[in-house]
Amino acid sequence: MVARLCRLVMTIVFGALVAVAAGVAPWSVARAASTEQRIALVVGIGAYVHAPELPNPRNDAKAMSAALRKLGFTVEEKFDLDNRGMAEALRGFGIRAAQADVALLYFAGHGMQVGGTNFLIPADARLERERDLVYEALPLNLPMGELAQARKLGILILDACRNNPFADRLVRSGTKKTEVHSGFARVDDTPTDTLVAMATRADAVAEDGSGDHSPYTLSLLKNFDVPGLELSLFFRRVRDDVMQLTQGRQEPFLYGSLGAAPFYFNPLPENRPPRLADVKTLEVFDRGGAEPVGIGRPTDPDNDQLFAQVTGLPRGGSVRIGDRVVLIGDYLTVDQLVATTFKPDATHLGDGGSFDFAVMDGRGGVARGGVPVLIKPSNRPPVAAAERTIRTVVNALRLELPTDPDGDPLSFIVNSVPERGKVRDGTTVLKAGDRLTAEQLTALNFDPERSSVGRAGVFSVLVEDGRGGRTMLSSVLEVEEAGASPPAADLEEALWRRVRDSRDPAEVEAFLRLFDNGPFTAPARERLNVLKVEAARVASAGSSGSGATGSGSSGGAKTAAKPSPAPKTPAPAELRVEPTGEGMYVAVSDSVLRAGPDTRSDAVGGVAKGGYVRVLGRVTDADWYRVTLDDGAQGFIPGPALRPAGPDDRQRLAMAAPPGSPSDNSQAGGGQPGTGPSQRRAQGNGNSFQDCPQCPPMTRIPAGSFTMGNDKGDPTQRPAHRVAFARPFAIGVYEVTVAEWRACMEGGGCAAMPRMANVSDDTPIHNVHVEDAEAYVAWLSRKTGQRYRLPSEAEWEYAARGGASTRFSWGESLTQGVQQANCRDCGGSFDRMRPASVGSFQPNGFGLYDTSGGVAEWVADCWNPGYKGAPADGSAWTTGDCRKRVLRGGSWRDELDAIAVTTRIGYDADVRYVADGFRVARDMN
Repeated sequence: MVARLCRLVMTIVFGALVAVAAGVAPWSVARAASTEQRIALVVGIGAYVHAPELPNPRNDAKAMSAALRKLGFTVEEKFDLDNRGMAEALRGFGIRAAQADVALLYFAGHGMQVGGTNFLIPADARLERERDLVYEALPLNLPMGELAQARKLGILILDACRNNPFADRLVRSGTKKTEVHSGFARVDDTPTDTLVAMATRADAVAEDGSGDHSPYTLSLLKNFDVPGLELSLFFRRVRDDVMQLTQGRQEPFLYGSLGAAPFYFNPLPENRPPRLADVKTLEVFDRGGAEPVGIGRPTDPDNDQLFAQVTGLPRGGSVRIGDRVVLIGDYLTVDQLVATTFKPDATHLGDGGSFDFAVMDGRGGVARGGVPVLIKPSNRPPVAAAERTIRTVVNALRLELPTDPDGDPLSFIVNSVPERGKVRDGTTVLKAGDRLTAEQLTALNFDPERSSVGRAGVFSVLVEDGRGGRTMLSSVLEVEEAGASPPAADLEEALWRRVRDSRDPAEVEAFLRLFDNGPFTAPARERLNVLKVEAARVASAGSSGSGATGSGSSGGAKTAAKPSPAPKTPAPAELRVEPTGEGMYVAVSDSVLRAGPDTRSDAVGGVAKGGYVRVLGRVTDADWYRVTLDDGAQGFIPGPALRPAGPDDRQRLAMAAPPGSPSDNSQAGGGQPGTGPSQRRAQGNGNSFQDCPQCPPMTRIPAGSFTMGNDKGDPTQRPAHRVAFARPFAIGVYEVTVAEWRACMEGGGCAAMPRMANVSDDTPIHNVHVEDAEAYVAWLSRKTGQRYRLPSEAEWEYAARGGASTRFSWGESLTQGVQQANCRDCGGSFDRMRPASVGSFQPNGFGLYDTSGGVAEWVADCWNPGYKGAPADGSAWTTGDCRKRVLRGGSWRDELDAIAVTTRIGYDADVRYVADGFRVARDMN
């Protein structure tokens, strides 16, 4: 299949190249033909006065006239002309030819040669002796001279070498037999840009044929109907057809000298691009199987044979044809394109980008398309409220019914029951394993029986959606002292509802008096502070809104005048906070930071799912943690919303922390793979900038000097020498990425996407040569108006060192247990097929990423096997072996020694290699 596709692509491309080599693109010939002025003179002579009649010349001439008119020729037809008529017709034709681009003369009848001179025989010719030719026939150079008047091209088509009686008469009259032939002689004196096409080779006789047309004219008519045949190919096809029709007895022949400008009797119509069917967004589940991409079969209005090239791939999975993974740059047949599938790999959710492709017809017509990919979670677990404490004597549990974000029906199974007391469904005592309906779940009661005061245990229910999703709904049950008044929290809530709903100042004042002296715990007092502030606000509003009517009004005004204490976070000693063994925790869901350890306390902050908090302790007898956030805010978060941080969490935290922050591990040998370039680009720094949204992020490199090379390295790195930069310059923070290259392609500056394996937008572009890199920087310069270029070798090493003088920008060797670069033996994961995403490791002192490993980077310098004579001002070294250029930094496929900042190699500038990429530099104003 691949071999057939390659042959298909090469055939289409070769056809286009043949036309281009001829000086014009094949899709432009129709436009050229429409502007040419074409004339033709068609002469058919069959009714000879002094010879037997020929049956086909009149038929041949009429058919030729009709065919030439269809091809845009202004045609003049002449039949059975005598000598004078032939001369007049040729003279008038020559006058018109001088005003035409293309002139064509077709002659069907008798012709002959005598003594090497060719003659056309008119209808009234009477040849009794050799000297009669001067009076009775027309020499062939006469029509050739008239054809030469045309501005571009003259064509003489002779179907005239039929066997005739005139030759026999001349022989009988005494003319030497060797001097007389029925066939024409060679024509070696054709005028410039004039073609003579004969029905048969020199000294041979053409057949008149047994049908309506001679074999030669029949083949001419047949090939006139074939579009896109250039003149020489047209007559070669005619030659093959005649040879086949006559079983090799007759071989047409051409004479003349033509230039490179092509001519088409029947040009191809102006090319129209392929047409693509409408596409829809492909929606897949992240753990689902392969799904058809859904590309409709493209069509071509000119019926050209189509093929496609892959220009972009989505994230979160692979595009496939059968079991074969499709790569950027792959060529596909139309059948393969419509058969593509996408198989997710469970690494990405949401917008996955698009599968981009270009459909081409081989004649310059291109239609670009893309199928957006949306990756949905295969299944999400049900959502239940966080675990909470329920204080009850004998009371309804009032459990909140869980919900499912996918709308799946839920089932409920009792997971655990309290150690003391009974949970009942009506009169039925529940036990672990019992199944409940939604109605039963919301109607359960807890009977403490004769349980002692205190914690009774946990009642939990397993919630399942039938598709693998599950969660746990749990509640801590506590027993109050028998006969005790309702808990303070319940009393607070009931009275506050009454005050809030009535807005009566007298009730507000009574509420405040009651709770100012109540024997409540510290958390309760904190809640009362909040309620008192709101009560005072209500009282104030009641006073201002009711005027001076009644005693309640004055009481409300008096209350409103009293200052109310502001909410405050309870002191740790009052709350009896127990220390925990682990300080750093991770939020397992979006959580509210509250002033007190209950859901009714004020919200004083929040932490998103996956965020980090530092736990100060756990509240005694309550499943709440006292925590502090990165910004210093302190408060309480329920226990089920947090989990202790693991090693992976600590690595991510270290990489996400800005330099110098408490969580920053970079000073202690950091460098674990982090959050990737998108987050770092968003953070920025004082030296970085971007000239456009699609442009590479750049960083300013200050003027200065450094020692370039290494006297202890191999000979290519010697001698070490001092280089000074008088002016600052800018260089790319990252190597140029696939996304940035795609922007250049869409902007018309870069060629097709190079062949790469399973890349993402943040993968460094690779498998490019110097000309590719220079095309990119030229496009970038045009787009921004700034002078972008490849860095010089000295600029590259100065920036890559980041101010260090060691073997690598981070030191002399790798830090044990820490992956600091992407190479074969740098530690961590290694993928031979592709480099890591840009920005996956710690930057150097100048803020540059991936100067060791990643992709080997092209620079502007020609190759020299050492530094003797190298420029000392930091400019590019443009002498030496300029068929090769320098590559710096090594690649992900190299070993550690090959990615040191001083390592350099020379490589052919016009050869692509899978490990080679580049970063850009820019002059600073």
